[in-house]
Amino acid sequence: PGEVFRGKVAYLWPHLDMQTRTLKVRMEFPNPDLRLKPEMYGHVELKIPLGRRLVVPDSAGLDSGTRQLVFVEKGPGMFEPRDVKLGVRSDGYVEVLQGLRPREVVASTATFLIDSESQLRAALAGMSLGTMVTEIEGRPARSAGAAPSGVPQLQIDLRTQPEPPRTGKNAVSIRVRDSAGKAVDNAKVTVVFFMPAMPAMGMSASRSEAALDFAGAGEYRGEIELQTTGAWQVTVRVGKDQKTLGTAQFAVTTR
Repeated sequence: PGEVFRGKVAYLWPHLDMQTRTLKVRMEFPNPDLRLKPEMYGHVELKIPLGRRLVVPDSAGLDSGTRQLVFVEKGPGMFEPRDVKLGVRSDGYVEVLQGLRPREVVASTATFLIDSESQLRAALAGMSLGTMVTEIEGRPARSAGAAPSGVPQLQIDLRTQPEPPRTGKNAVSIRVRDSAGKAVDNAKVTVVFFMPAMPAMGMSASRSEAALDFAGAGEYRGEIELQTTGAWQVTVRVGKDQKTLGTAQFAVTTR
């Protein structure tokens, strides 16, 4: 128990088992001291080299059967659906064959196919923290807040009071940690709530911004006023010494 044995797939049976609908596989492992014995059970992990590929979190892709979409950041607090071609799925990630470039930022969770402005508002409520498109060799690293090249990734958490927020004044709390989990103190933190215009519904765009005060231990607090109910696109920016340390996007729905 607990030992790892490395081997290879030697043969695949040419037919499936009719009852279990499974395929029998023969594997060969070096066993000079006979530690592996007949009728033993074990867990097998197959590693298939996939090469260098462009990937996003599996939850970022929408597949309706006729279209494949992701939500791409077009500006501070603004996302738009984009048609893509998805490929291999592995370990919580999906390959993007067409439609995205490395370093573009996508919403890491999307739950609806968007085909109208009213549905867009509902879909934005189902999107979570923005995730940077990653081009990797092997297993990709998950990013929290997008950061400039050479700057450590940040973990940026957003809370409101009440939660979910309501129209009028709401308390906002942002907690910032670096990639090692250490609090990021004495930074400049701003939060922007943005709701795009809905011409078909006669609604103009709404925007509210607040600079938060440092409260200690990597936490920043402030107050923001929201003018209407609905789905808001939220952008948090963290900076220090005239430099941007990181940004993160959220979706929040007021009641």
